[in-house]
Amino acid sequence: MSFPIKNDNDPFESYDEFLDNISRGGEIEFCYDSKKYTLTHGKAEDGCHLVFFGVASSDEIGEYRIENNDFDILGDLKLGDNYIRSIVTKFEVLFRCF
Repeated sequence: MSFPIKNDNDPFESYDEFLDNISRGGEIEFCYDSKKYTLTHGKAEDGCHLVFFGVASSDEIGEYRIENNDFDILGDLKLGDNYIRSIVTKFEVLFRCF
């Protein structure tokens, strides 16, 4: 399912919309629980897709290897006590592309 392209700071209406954005190469900056997060993309030497996610302007950035385009693993990441899949609609989106 493909979702319409939104403005730079429009919130996500669902977890599926978030996954669609990320799977198309979308990059996101957002605030949640008074912290600013960033999500960007890259490629491993073997060509596998990588997602870099963590607290903006810090060393708290994780690298996540995406096998078989299974971006859904990002929903299992926790921000505080909550999984991303259950709180994505509560993000204050500062920037998003796609």
